[in-house]
Amino acid sequence: MAAISNMVAGALYDRTRSRFGKRAPWIGVGAIAFMLSMIWASFSTGIANFLIAWMVGQAALNFIVAPMVAWIDFAPEDGKGAASSAYGGLGMALGNNNNGFNVVGALFLSQYRLGFVIFGIIAFAGTLIAVLIVHEPSNLEEKLEQPAKKEKVSWSALSTVFPKWSIGRDYYLALIAKMFQGVGNFAITGYILYIMTDFLHRGSQTQSSIQLINMVMLVFGILMGLLAGPASDKFKVLKYPVVYSTIFLAIAALALFFFRNTTGILIYAFFAGLGMGLWNALDNLLNLRVIPDQDRVAFFLGVYNLGNTVTQAIAPIIAAAVISIFGYSAIFFVSFGFALVGGICMLQIKSVAR
Repeated sequence: MAAISNMVAGALYDRTRSRFGKRAPWIGVGAIAFMLSMIWASFSTGIANFLIAWMVGQAALNFIVAPMVAWIDFAPEDGKGAASSAYGGLGMALGNNNNGFNVVGALFLSQYRLGFVIFGIIAFAGTLIAVLIVHEPSNLEEKLEQPAKKEKVSWSALSTVFPKWSIGRDYYLALIAKMFQGVGNFAITGYILYIMTDFLHRGSQTQSSIQLINMVMLVFGILMGLLAGPASDKFKVLKYPVVYSTIFLAIAALALFFFRNTTGILIYAFFAGLGMGLWNALDNLLNLRVIPDQDRVAFFLGVYNLGNTVTQAIAPIIAAAVISIFGYSAIFFVSFGFALVGGICMLQIKSVAR
């Protein structure tokens, strides 16, 4: 649902003309639909009903998330890094499932139906406030590109949707990098509970160890959200910090293997927090820089966001296969390798010098 709705939403945005801009109307619709789906979920009494509500909510959420990245372009040229940091850095640090808002969410474990309603309303209110603050300008005067005559499905027709490598090279490299970085990260975070219990044998310290990791990553996420973007604007660097973030994630993965104690957990939390904080703060802006067709920004952002949704789905599958065949030790080297490949792909981008 996330993958399909991302691309559908992007295509709709790019063909929308309204006095409220091309994105704000759909973001508003998505916010309302998400709130209603969460209320629906709260009243569900069976798995089928709940699953439908959750699928609708997932689709609605993706009508909100991807186009908000495009709002970064509304910031002045010397402030785009700060805008990217605010969205991806602070926003992800405070709202991400692994760090900030799960602390608040845990308060509703005994009243989860009420939690669905409250968080649905919070999502709606927060999105509405964002739309009002950004105040996207009217795009009624923009010319709408007429669709080409219908053609049979072919490679040439497909190339009008996804440009060939020579045109979209840097965008594809960024997408591949996000996929590899995502698998490298989620392969560990998705199994962190079992790593603590079955590999590190933390026993009664498991919960406190996971809380320690989340807290350190939250602190670094907030710090990078405050500092990485403005520093990028000031020193005119964008690509290199994103590359460094993948190196930090690779180091974090090996720390848990070589230091199977509290020291290793602290090193992991430090470098993973620094790496994910840097990545979240700046990779959205880097992606905006390499989009091959500026008339279809939302579509390409939607595809790029698959790096979040798809990797969260496939990383645990890869991790499970690796663990079952080679044991827990291998997962850290797989994470290390995937993170480094992601960094190498980012380093190959030519249109962003540094």
